[in-house]
Amino acid sequence: MLSHEALSDREKRILSYLGSVDKCGFNELHDALSGYTSRQTLRNDLDRLREMRLVREIEVRKGVKNIILLTGTFTKFKDLADRSIADWTELDHQLLQLNQLVKNDEIEPLTAGSTVAFLIYRAASITGNLAFIADETFPIEAKRGLLKFSINRFNSFLNEVMILGKQHPSIGKGFEKISGEILETARRTLRKLKTN
Repeated sequence: MLSHEALSDREKRILSYLGSVDKCGFNELHDALSGYTSRQTLRNDLDRLREMRLVREIEVRKGVKNIILLTGTFTKFKDLADRSIADWTELDHQLLQLNQLVKNDEIEPLTAGSTVAFLIYRAASITGNLAFIADETFPIEAKRGLLKFSINRFNSFLNEVMILGKQHPSIGKGFEKISGEILETARRTLRKLKTN
């Protein structure tokens, strides 16, 4: 289901179970999920999922136990998480392919460096897109969970880029060239903004 770092393993198990049933009560959920050290741990996990608005608890009527179910936010959260995972997987694959081309001398160092700059831009945009989710109803707590996952992947990606740069220092010139061009374009734009 949700195989990413935005949620703990216990939270993923809760959501997976709730996705397999229409709705359930607390006792049913606790019984279905073996491995909880206490009922309080389950309550704490449910509280976090409620803060993220991925689950909700509704009171059926007085004297009857509350019902726990997934929300519409969960569907959007899952879609965003799945898209983010696919984007990061594709980006990791592209870096791996570039690494192979550099290793086999099948690409010019200048071109390789420019490609690295582009891949870093893509990595930043994947994370940035999550930070600027346009839907105002999407809870900030859910956005934080997605951003945490994406930032961890971004850091891992940059580590791989640094390893590539250390193994093949010649690609640094291409990276510097394209980065310099991007920086100069940004400076010109900022100067225009200041004069307007």
